[in-house]
Amino acid sequence: MQNIHLEFVEEMSSNQNPVDIFKFYADYDLSEEEEEEEEEDQEEDYESLTVKQLMRIREYYNIPKSKKKEDLINDIIEFEANIENIDTVMRRTKLWGYISELKSDKYMKQFIFWT
Repeated sequence: MQNIHLEFVEEMSSNQNPVDIFKFYADYDLSEEEEEEEEEDQEEDYESLTVKQLMRIREYYNIPKSKKKEDLINDIIEFEANIENIDTVMRRTKLWGYISELKSDKYMKQFIFWT
């Protein structure tokens, strides 16, 4: 029996430049000012939602109850800003998108009881 040696070699074409991962992340590193603007935009998005809609998000994330809408929004923003929660946040966003898609369909919207 003979051993087989297999080797994969990735070749770059002459017009392809190697990626500098440190430069890549540096380009996307947000300044404090940009982070504050992003937070304000996110807060404005959540302020347009009803308390009932915010409570659904809070329940999905299993965040303890808040007394005021402002606290509820801050709790949700804080949860979503935590990198450890990225999978949960992405899944919620995807599922909420599915609901929106179903509600916009002429036929399927009759089966969606979500306000």
